[in-house]
Amino acid sequence: MRAQRPVHRPGSRRAVTLLELTIVLLVLGLVSAIAAPRFGQSMRGMHSRAIAMQIAAHLSHARRTAINQGRSTTLTFAQTGAGYASTDVEFPGRVGANLQVDLHDTYDQSVGVQADFDGVIDADSLSIMFDLEGVPFVNSTAMQSGLITVSAPGTPTQYIRVAPGTGQIDLYSEDEISQDGTFTEATATTGVGS
Repeated sequence: MRAQRPVHRPGSRRAVTLLELTIVLLVLGLVSAIAAPRFGQSMRGMHSRAIAMQIAAHLSHARRTAINQGRSTTLTFAQTGAGYASTDVEFPGRVGANLQVDLHDTYDQSVGVQADFDGVIDADSLSIMFDLEGVPFVNSTAMQSGLITVSAPGTPTQYIRVAPGTGQIDLYSEDEISQDGTFTEATATTGVGS
């Protein structure tokens, strides 16, 4: 006797078996388990770049305010790396509101910010002042080196360099630095907000 094949009529439905459904769910679970950590790392990388761009823009804003208003301005970074503020620079676009940024309120807390002006590690070294010509100063002396580092686990480190003498703000990514570890003008996002 011959086995008969089921006849599928036009318009009839074929159901999904429990085994097929289980396999599809298993594959989706594996894909999401692999993609989720990479997505989180990608978000941290975007946050660190966004923080670096924001800091560079605010440094440039403080410098421009000093030049345009013919007075000195100061930007102070929190020792914890959680933010920065100024009592003599207004927040861009917010008349009467001092510039004050809490990075951990807006971005992933695993992103760290470290300010290093003239290599001195004390409370005063976390402040940078721009004179009425836009020249950066630290502790009442002309700044010799200014570097702000923005880092997040598993992502390229971002660097904001404040040029001594001119106060020009340059933004670099770790993967844009030359082989010998120096910053080169060819790789910088130069004159951020200048």
